Amino acid sequence: MTPTTLWLKNLSTLLLEEERQLDAWLALIRKVIPGKPRRNFLIITREVWKVAKTRTVLENRELQQIFRENRRFWNWQRKWYATRTPLPPALIVGPATPVLDTSAWHLPELATVGDLADFFALQPDDLGWLLSPKAQHYHEQWLPKRKGGRRLLESPKPLLKQVQRTLLRELLDKVPPHECATGFRAGHSIVDFAQPHANKSIALKMDLANFFPSLGRSRIKRLFMSLGYREGVALALAVLTTHRSASPDLTFTEKELYSRYHLPQGAPTSPALANLAAFRLDCRLAGLAKSAGASYTRYADDLLFSGTEELARGLHRFENRVIIITREEGLEINFRKTRRMAASQRQAAAGLVFNQKLNVPRREFDTLKAILHNCRKHGVSSQNHSHHPDFQAHLRGRIAWIASLHPVRGERLRAAFEELDWSKPNAQE
Repeated sequence: MTPTTLWLKNLSTLLLEEERQLDAWLALIRKVIPGKPRRNFLIITREVWKVAKTRTVLENRELQQIFRENRRFWNWQRKWYATRTPLPPALIVGPATPVLDTSAWHLPELATVGDLADFFALQPDDLGWLLSPKAQHYHEQWLPKRKGGRRLLESPKPLLKQVQRTLLRELLDKVPPHECATGFRAGHSIVDFAQPHANKSIALKMDLANFFPSLGRSRIKRLFMSLGYREGVALALAVLTTHRSASPDLTFTEKELYSRYHLPQGAPTSPALANLAAFRLDCRLAGLAKSAGASYTRYADDLLFSGTEELARGLHRFENRVIIITREEGLEINFRKTRRMAASQRQAAAGLVFNQKLNVPRREFDTLKAILHNCRKHGVSSQNHSHHPDFQAHLRGRIAWIASLHPVRGERLRAAFEELDWSKPNAQE
């Protein structure tokens, strides 16, 4: 490989690692190109961008070819590059991350982008339409947060949702996340999240801020590449599972989150991809917890640590280490939701209390007990404030959930439930 070819190959690799936005490309050029020749190369990059941005799926070799076909590139190369070090330090690209051994997972073989159409049972034109950056494939809806602010719900339209469900069922569900990740996976629940922390001297609960929007397209592309897929296929899969909002009423903070390609909250594939994208974070936090004699679990964006008095004495230093690791992994901690819970306090997370053993909060039991009492007194229809289509099944489910954690309380609620007369939805006579 000639020095020019290696130089261009590494530059293209670094450009493709960005979010495929012009500002990101120009910012990278400012870092890797020396000051004097930078101005001309910024012009070249803008010209290359006009061609590259129209390519739905762009691989390294294709980007290199676009540079070579640019009329200004070779003049710039002869004038500036030939008189300098063949490979500037800023353009050194480390070895590729080794591909995982996926043989035990039996993942589908997708050698080319064309194979994706067969995999998803789509016509090539339909796949091209889904991959087009000009098409709008999501419904956007703003939902208020419980403690102020708002959250963007991005729901894929029917065809894309069908594709994402196929991808989830045939590929993503076959890849196991870290054992400490207890959310968004079959056979696991909030019980698995809280159980390892029962009867501990100290518990630390931390929350990842803007978990889904913080996971960008380049990260998802690298995830698929680590599963053994070529760059073009990995990018196509990342395009099918990420989205950016074009809403005109975004605030400054929301633009930072939603105007870049990210995992959309509302897509079937986002929870599984978020778990897999956080695998290295889970590994590092689990290792940190083990070194401190602590336990660690994660449920979606909730991090939970617990340990003995030794952890309690060094809790401030331990918390700082968690913050550093989280930032190194490209995520941030929501400090307003950090909770330090000693054994003398109520230790709770994900709606469960775990001081001595797992239990539901007393308030939840009292609320359900009052609902059953009012159902008997005023009629069952008077208590269906949320308009559940099957209120009877809803109550049975809530009682079964409490009974699974506290059998005595569950029996009391079940006895009250059996006394209700469902043939008279209004006040009983």
